[in-house]
Amino acid sequence: MKTRKIIFTLNLLFASFLFCQAQTRIVKDSLLFSYSKTQLDSLYNAQGIPPSILGIKYGVKGYKVIYNTLNYDSSATTASGLLMVPDAAEYCKLPVVSYQHGTSVRRKDVPSRLVGSEKLISLALASGGMISCMPDYHGMGDGPGYHPYQNARTEAFSVIDIIRAAKEHCDSISQGYSDQLFLVGYSQGGHATMAAHKMIQEQLSTEMHVTASAPMSGAYDMSGIQTNLLLQEKPYSDPYYLPYLIFGNNPIYHFFNTPSDVLKAPYATDLPPLMNGIAGANTINAKMNDTVKRIFRDDLLDSFTNNPNHFFRVFLRDNDVYQWVPTSPVKMYFCSLDEKVPFQNSYVAYDYFLTHGCTLTDTVNSGAMMHTDCAQPSLISAKFWLDSLKDVPINVSANYLNASPKNSNDGEVHLSITGGRSPYTVTWDNSLNGADITGLIPGTYSYTIVDANNCSKSGSVQIGLSNGIENLARNQVKLYPNPASESITIFVDENFNTQIPVSVINILGQEMKSFEMKNKIQTENISDLPHGVYTIKIGKTYTQQFIKQ
Repeated sequence: MKTRKIIFTLNLLFASFLFCQAQTRIVKDSLLFSYSKTQLDSLYNAQGIPPSILGIKYGVKGYKVIYNTLNYDSSATTASGLLMVPDAAEYCKLPVVSYQHGTSVRRKDVPSRLVGSEKLISLALASGGMISCMPDYHGMGDGPGYHPYQNARTEAFSVIDIIRAAKEHCDSISQGYSDQLFLVGYSQGGHATMAAHKMIQEQLSTEMHVTASAPMSGAYDMSGIQTNLLLQEKPYSDPYYLPYLIFGNNPIYHFFNTPSDVLKAPYATDLPPLMNGIAGANTINAKMNDTVKRIFRDDLLDSFTNNPNHFFRVFLRDNDVYQWVPTSPVKMYFCSLDEKVPFQNSYVAYDYFLTHGCTLTDTVNSGAMMHTDCAQPSLISAKFWLDSLKDVPINVSANYLNASPKNSNDGEVHLSITGGRSPYTVTWDNSLNGADITGLIPGTYSYTIVDANNCSKSGSVQIGLSNGIENLARNQVKLYPNPASESITIFVDENFNTQIPVSVINILGQEMKSFEMKNKIQTENISDLPHGVYTIKIGKTYTQQFIKQ
């Protein structure tokens, strides 16, 4: 056992060396699809999912990538996956996200073959402004060999190297990417997400950093919670998981020379021909015993029960993925009625994290649902969370005060900057700096904003001569109540005898409502506005802001 640990440690060191030395990841990439935003809207509407909920914003190009990676023993191999890149995104450096899919037993049922519905959430992540990856995993899709199911090490390699391949592809098309990296996955993908986050943090911290991860309904405690479920004297809903686990990892762990070493008849002869990456789950299930432990030989079960270092137990412990301490946020999603991957997996991981000092982890119960039904609400909720953390395009709103006829050099501009990544550097064509400039004569003033990602946004503001009510100072306008829900009252501290156009502007600079100001005090209905922050523009002047709640 000691020799095995030494060899494993050497393999880890060799893998780290290859991580640092290998530069070229992509073996081949090819365009699979190009969807416009309109086409994406139609796609999600057809699935009964309103595109507005998912934040569909950009068209997306999808590529099949075959890339270099490592086997379990750190020898070279290849894997395949799906890469999706937003089309004409507004921001110069996009976050990267890798989505890990759930269990597929047929090697063709993978993202790069556009099979399954899970690609819809990854597609939505791309359309919202992320570079989105979906690894097929080792031995799936166009990868050689047979898939080592639930093998944490190969799962992590497949994730890490598709991220590298994605960056390499983006370099080739001049698409910028930031240092933000998100990981998310469901079922087997939850296990793979946790495995990848752990390996990145522990071995690749100088190359990449996980901004946040969202593992969902994963078997993180392979040796405990998941094993106890499979050893119960009751039927299991998808018994094919167990032979998939054993046959897939036998080339690595050498459980048996022939299946009859561990399996009873008829399973020792019925199952091997089906574990070929071609047979489907239902076909394998039909040859399985629903009480899954009954496929094993009795002497093997006795040995497994009594020997804490049984070779199956060593394998299971090797592939537990919760015994580490995250240094970036981890939010684990689950459902309380999950019959395939008990929700207690999440609590075992959560408790370990907490007792070892991690304060950046949380759990989310998506409801009293079973495994399959749990996926959609968990994925949508996770997308909202990741969206709240990602860098978004720089947005600028300009409030200005025109110069007065009396002084002619007392104009002002005040820029409100959101999005991007602070701090911001603001330069003007008149050699002034900063978001607020004063002492301006009438004219056009152009600015350039550069954020911490070295992304920029330019624009201009026109300063004129003040002309009464159309050029109010901010302090001449009062809004109440604020926040408001049904109506807002506007008070203008200025006499006027004409009707003045008023606009209600959202944070994107879009006019959401317009009317005319006829009196110094006027109340307007705002119940039809979505919740958010708005600016009242009176005449040419952007004045006070209010919150619609």
